[in-house]
Amino acid sequence: MSYMRSFNANDGTMKLRIDFDLSMDPDIAEVFSEIRVNRALPQLPPSVRAQGVTIAKSHVAPLMIIALSSPKGSWDATFLANYANINIADPLTRVRGIGSVVVQGAGAFAMRNWVKPDRLAGLGVTVPDLVKAIEQQNTVNPSGQVGAEPAPPG
Repeated sequence: MSYMRSFNANDGTMKLRIDFDLSMDPDIAEVFSEIRVNRALPQLPPSVRAQGVTIAKSHVAPLMIIALSSPKGSWDATFLANYANINIADPLTRVRGIGSVVVQGAGAFAMRNWVKPDRLAGLGVTVPDLVKAIEQQNTVNPSGQVGAEPAPPG
C-alpha cells in the first residue's frame, strides 16, 4: 500500500480509497484488501454490516461520463439520479472491466420519519419497535421484467 484516503459524507457513507504501488498486481491488492476488511467486519456496527461493505478495484481515470436530462423538464434531478441508480449503475457495474460506477448529482430517494411520542404511547408502540418494523420492511427487491422468463407464455 502506498497511501489511503477516506471520504466521508453527511449521509453516513464512507469510502476508503487505498492506492497500491504500480508494480502490484491489482488482483492481489484486491485480495489483500478483502482480507483486511473481513478482519474489521466484526468491529463494525450492525447497521453498517447490514448495509454492506463493497470492495472494488478501479483506476481513477473515468472511462465514460453519461449525462441524463429531461428535455421537457418533467423529471427533476432527484428522479433522474434515482433512475440512474436503479436502471443504469447496476448493469454497467456488471460489464467486464468496469471497476465502479458513480452516480453524481442529486442523491437517491430517502424518507425521514417523524414520530409523535404521545401517539406511539397511545398505541402501545415503543421507538425500538418502530425502528425494528422499518428495518424489516426496508428491503430492495429487484423484480426483473414483466413477462420475462421464467414466466409462462401469455
